[in-house]
Amino acid sequence: MKTRVYLIFLISFGLFACKNVSIEEINARKQVNPEPNIPLECYTDTGIVKKGKAEANPCYVCHTKANTPYVNELEDMGLTLVYSFPEDIVERGNPWLNAVNPDLAIGNIPEPYTGERTGWRAFRWKPFPGFFPTNGRIDSTFIRLPENFRKKEGITDWEIYKKNLAILECAIKGKVPGEICQGTEVGDITVPTHYEGDAKNIPVITFQYPPGTEFAHPVYYLDPLNTLSFKSLRLREMRYMKKIAYAPVREGEEEEESTSFWDNGMVFNRSGFWLMVGFIEDEKGNLRPQSREEMKFCIGCHGGVGGTVDGTYTFWRKIPGILGWKDQDYNLSDTSIKDYSYYEISCDKISYLQVGEVIKKALQTHCNKYGYPPGEYLLYFALTKGGDHFRSNAEILSRISTDPTKISILERENIITNRSFINFLNPDGTVKASLFIPSEKRAYEINKQYYRVVKAQAFVFGRDLFGKPFGLSQGGNSIEKLKGLNYTGVFESALWVRLRTLLR
Repeated sequence: MKTRVYLIFLISFGLFACKNVSIEEINARKQVNPEPNIPLECYTDTGIVKKGKAEANPCYVCHTKANTPYVNELEDMGLTLVYSFPEDIVERGNPWLNAVNPDLAIGNIPEPYTGERTGWRAFRWKPFPGFFPTNGRIDSTFIRLPENFRKKEGITDWEIYKKNLAILECAIKGKVPGEICQGTEVGDITVPTHYEGDAKNIPVITFQYPPGTEFAHPVYYLDPLNTLSFKSLRLREMRYMKKIAYAPVREGEEEEESTSFWDNGMVFNRSGFWLMVGFIEDEKGNLRPQSREEMKFCIGCHGGVGGTVDGTYTFWRKIPGILGWKDQDYNLSDTSIKDYSYYEISCDKISYLQVGEVIKKALQTHCNKYGYPPGEYLLYFALTKGGDHFRSNAEILSRISTDPTKISILERENIITNRSFINFLNPDGTVKASLFIPSEKRAYEINKQYYRVVKAQAFVFGRDLFGKPFGLSQGGNSIEKLKGLNYTGVFESALWVRLRTLLR
């Protein structure tokens, strides 16, 4: 019932999102961040600034060997080794002041709800490493395929739609036509060359969504009193994407465009194969279109890094089969998120992974000792020395490990070498909800800080923040001054060496 309420609200939001808003006024506001497509996470200190030596590498989860061969992802592993900021950013310093030092910063989409089924479906996914509600954001995601995927001979057929969604799920997770895909909502299937029903002329392309695919992505305030999902009824943001066309195969490296399209809150993603729309709260709490600068914030992550699949982060990480077709609840009501690693692979498939050779070798070494690869979160926590990109969430450390000093891969004993330290997994291998969800105190601190940003309409300074500032000058690990900063120190430190020799 709750998911249906969310869906009704989601599909209806276009009726009031633009109420009493002058988009010209929004867009005319002075630009304070010339490169909002470079997200806050890229300003993390690996330890090279604060301590003179890298002690963490959170960069690899986004900047890696591309997951797919298409232009929506880039081969950008080199960005784990260097800080590569444009000159105008270097001169200004870290522009995301709401996160690092907020006192310096703050002094025609979906149709109206008609009571009929619209094709939107909520799904659950395994959250991307570090992007957990305890680190400031909680959300839902809905997907919808075009009308011809929901019909057969012109008549709506929901069983055909389920089958097409199952085919898409298999394809996005790397299955190729002719391959058996097990455990879908409609059972085991052989991936066809084309979708079914009235979409029979649309080819199945592995790692790509068909043109016309839509995503709706509401972002909520944290609500500790909601024990079902921890989500408030009030939205912080509504994000929307629509696939325009199949993307071609990537040919070498590509430079990011110097200009970006913007029209009444709409932009194209970096590769140009997704149309994106974003709404955010005005000072009274009504959703309004985002300005050109605010929308460019969305471009950096969707379609410009190696760690996505067709420019997205969620559907290819969907909980398999029918268990994944419900609203995301972060294991609060249905414990089914497991710490599988890289497309739920087995040890015999590691050589086929689209990841760097160092990580691939570490996975194989773990397989040789335990018979299965280490979990994705396990590897992330060990390489990052915590549960977020900035090692700024002290609350999560005891939830990761029974001994918070035994997390980093640089420790002689850690959560990889000694599994008895692991505290974030249930006995059956599922992830505890406590890993994802903040304490009540932390949740309200995050909400309070974010509401300050809303009242000041200061989203250009960032919308990702914790309960307190975490710039280097505030005792955190987010870089503020960028001049003279070149290497992350990851290559020079013991991080890679330790990973290479792990468990030998």
